[in-house]
Amino acid sequence: MEIRSRYVLLCVIIILTVHGIGAEKVLVVPPAVAGSHWFPLASVGQALAGRGHDVTVVVSQDIVDKRRTERPDLQFESFLDKRSHAGLEAIIAQMSDVSDNSMFHRLQILKEMTKFTAQYCDLLLGDVGLMRRLKQARFQVVVSEPFICQCGAIVAAHLGLPHVALLRNDPVGLDSLATGVPRPPSYVPFLLSSFTDRMTFSQRVQNLVVSFRVSMMFQWISGGINKDLVRKYLGEEETLVGFLAKTDVWLYQTDVLLDLPSPRMPNMVDVGGINSQAANSLSEDLELFMQSSGGAGVVVVSFGSQAKTINPERAEVMAAAFSQLRQKVVWRYTGEKPVGLGNNTKLMSWLPQNDLLGHPKTKAFVTHTGINGVFEALYHGVPMVCLPLFGDQPGNAARVVSRGLGMRLDFNTFTTETLYQAIMQVLTDKRFVLVCPSLATLRRQPACPVCTVTSPSHPWSGPLSFLSCLHITRPANCGNSQASCLNFENLRHVRISGHFRVASQTTSGSSRRNAMEIRSQYVLLCVMISLTVHGIGADKVLVVPPAVAGSHWFPLASVGQALVGRGHDVTVVVSQDIVDKRRTERPELQFESFLDKRSHAGLEAIIAQIIDVPDNSMFHRLQILKEMTKFTAQYCDLLLGDVGLMRRLKQARFQVVVSEPFFCQCGAIVAAYLGVPHVALLRNDPSGLDTLATGVPRPPSYVPFLLSSFTDRMTFSQRVQNLVVPFRVSVMFQWISGRINNDLVKKYLGKEETLVGILAKTDVWLYQTDVLLDLPSPRMPNMVDVGGINSQAANSLFEDLELFMRSSGGAGVVVVSFGSQAKTINPERAEVMAAAFAQLRQKVVWRYTGEKPAGLGNNTKLMSWLPQNDLLGHPKTKAFVTHTGINGVFEALYHGVPMVCLPLFGDQPGNAARVVSRGLGMRLDFNTFTTETLYQAIVQVLTDKSYRETAARLSRLHRDQPQSPMERAVWWIEHVIKHGGLSHLRARAVELPWYQYYLLDVAAFLLAVCSAVLVLIWCSCSLVCRKICRKSGDKLKSQ
Repeated sequence: MEIRSRYVLLCVIIILTVHGIGAEKVLVVPPAVAGSHWFPLASVGQALAGRGHDVTVVVSQDIVDKRRTERPDLQFESFLDKRSHAGLEAIIAQMSDVSDNSMFHRLQILKEMTKFTAQYCDLLLGDVGLMRRLKQARFQVVVSEPFICQCGAIVAAHLGLPHVALLRNDPVGLDSLATGVPRPPSYVPFLLSSFTDRMTFSQRVQNLVVSFRVSMMFQWISGGINKDLVRKYLGEEETLVGFLAKTDVWLYQTDVLLDLPSPRMPNMVDVGGINSQAANSLSEDLELFMQSSGGAGVVVVSFGSQAKTINPERAEVMAAAFSQLRQKVVWRYTGEKPVGLGNNTKLMSWLPQNDLLGHPKTKAFVTHTGINGVFEALYHGVPMVCLPLFGDQPGNAARVVSRGLGMRLDFNTFTTETLYQAIMQVLTDKRFVLVCPSLATLRRQPACPVCTVTSPSHPWSGPLSFLSCLHITRPANCGNSQASCLNFENLRHVRISGHFRVASQTTSGSSRRNAMEIRSQYVLLCVMISLTVHGIGADKVLVVPPAVAGSHWFPLASVGQALVGRGHDVTVVVSQDIVDKRRTERPELQFESFLDKRSHAGLEAIIAQIIDVPDNSMFHRLQILKEMTKFTAQYCDLLLGDVGLMRRLKQARFQVVVSEPFFCQCGAIVAAYLGVPHVALLRNDPSGLDTLATGVPRPPSYVPFLLSSFTDRMTFSQRVQNLVVPFRVSVMFQWISGRINNDLVKKYLGKEETLVGILAKTDVWLYQTDVLLDLPSPRMPNMVDVGGINSQAANSLFEDLELFMRSSGGAGVVVVSFGSQAKTINPERAEVMAAAFAQLRQKVVWRYTGEKPAGLGNNTKLMSWLPQNDLLGHPKTKAFVTHTGINGVFEALYHGVPMVCLPLFGDQPGNAARVVSRGLGMRLDFNTFTTETLYQAIVQVLTDKSYRETAARLSRLHRDQPQSPMERAVWWIEHVIKHGGLSHLRARAVELPWYQYYLLDVAAFLLAVCSAVLVLIWCSCSLVCRKICRKSGDKLKSQ
């Protein structure tokens, strides 16, 4: 470990020396409520200061000296708050009073807390001198926690700065409204509840009603207060949700290991465990106490900042339980010493909680399940006994229990005996002893010391990748969902970069090249060091490509190649008729083959029908779907039916299967048959099977159907189509190909299995998508964006092509490619294209395999194959005419080349629509474009500066990521291999029946209750009216 640490430190020093760190200005605005809400912000500020940034914190004058002492590396600005903080402490004491849990009590606390925090914010914003200093300081970003009052967001909007929110979650749901993320109550438990994702019918009813009720309570009690504050400082037209929707990144103190899988938007990042780190040495007397415990170990007891609120009666019960233990006990407690305190117990007014939990002598943790303590215990693998008090603590405790990390007791009712028994159980039960370290291992995944590449499960990858790497560009909106800005324009986008605005520094071309050479040498040195120290495990990976090759084979082949480069053994299964071709293309990969006696001419005929753009009728589509499904299912049947092949695959003992689920989910079936984890690599699934298998919501109001040409800004009629078309396609798929594929599943996996059931076991879904192009939409934790997986720096061209490129002079070159569909372009369309290219000043490189067009100009070079990525990366390339196949689009995006789109079929019209919506190019209809319209479109993207500037800007955004798409794909595959699958990433949604998922049973129940109440009221009113009328009638008769 010491040697490894020294090598890693060496790498860090090298990288910091070469890359440098930009000293940018960060403003931190903590909430009025300190304690556990201050520590995460302080830790992030400390980390940013450690990276060379200037971090300033705004606090009230009465606590500024305390904060300076705690964090001497941070700078502070203060404002005068004449109110006594005793009032705030009284409110917190009321919150901690778990004995009074009535609705009136909660409403009263919410009202008082909202008033206090709003006044705090008003005093901050109303300090003219302070705000003038903050404006003059020219900060680059504001970081805050939106707790009760969204003061940090208001400050950011007032100063006109980007805003980053760091929070546990928002129980009132303002973050859901501001991000547009769906939170289905069928399996996403309300934060303040004690439910998990496995809810009973009654719990689902409560989960729906309580979350709605809390939101209404907030609007009723505190909505007006916050709205007044917003309008006072931001203008009458501004709304609370409106300016919160402008938040650039939401850093959530959540982790799927603890908080269960739920949907996320692209600007929502999990950073749970932000305070967790390796334990430091303890003070001498505390270390002696720990060592004196011998083999029995130590139990750590802490209730955080609520330590002083524990009443003496409860403290006596706890002390009596601790005194019965063989273990020593370290207890953070500030009240009077309990009478029954044992000799084995050490009381402390404050303790180094993280360092104690990371000590090898610590065996258990008794906690109120505050989120910081829970994540520290998870990080160090310490089982817990949970005694939640209020707020999110009951929910945290429920999740701890559901993950097998500990036990829970009720704080008001536990006895000495029940507490003692609970502690003994987590100390002696092997379930806790095994589960906690295994989850701790999952929690602590090592980051690459060379490129500071960190996995999404890393807490520090979040704030340091999104804070020290935050850069704001306008008016790109791809970081925020259209759901949150259907009525808001000009939202910002998060740009990830190595450091703040360093890319904007101007250097000469030669100096930049020299710097790049030096940097590359140092990085290579770091890679060699890392590989020497860490080593690479030679695991076995099986790749199962679909029957349809071409563009569906290339991404899988590239991933396989990358895994081989990491030292893994990669085997690809293909039919015998193409195995030699594949071996020639990828000599580093190993191959297994099976006999497919059918001619691939049949497959080519089906593909030709798909590309037959003029025939777009429903019958044509149905026929193609049926034929393609039959072909791919037969292909899979032949593969699985090859007894010798399957025996060899079983004997090889692969660790993971990687496949693309295209028409037939053969790779998933093979993985289930072999009993190994499965990773899917795909563009998207128009049939919607991936949606059913992941449980991800895809709201048709702003998530366009893949095969449509819509964007996230749809008209009413487009939204109608976007709702109807995906449903129709799904029904068509189930009707035509669902039965064929299900028969295949039942044949090889058993009659009880279903296609969706098998796909739901997929551990990770690698999507060839990127929010820059594909617009923000919800994602589940096991859905990873790897769009541009084939994109890379351009290699040198061969000599004659390089000479042709250079001969273009200042005019440059237009690259034309329709990928594997190059040979399908009919001669008539080719003549139109050739005539348009002949009019250009630019040279043209055109991938075309048909007969030479009669009107071909001298400026045009025809090629049967071309190095597309290398051409797009050439400095002479000025535009790209493409069918908008996804590989070509991402290569053009990577190199910053504007496009003229001529989509043919499949996802290409949708890709073209997204290219146009992002300002990356223009679109023409393939069947109707003329020589003049094509010529004008090319000239426009060549001469209109907006296309070139937009393409260059989005190229920088696409490249500026902590990991490249390929690195991300490889990391996740290796992550699956290391842990033998990632079942904890799968959402509960995939196990729910459709009527439970959509809460139809809950809706029916609530409707029945409401109807019964209405009937009861009507009957009561009728009865009263009849009695009144009868009495009136009797009175009239008597008169």
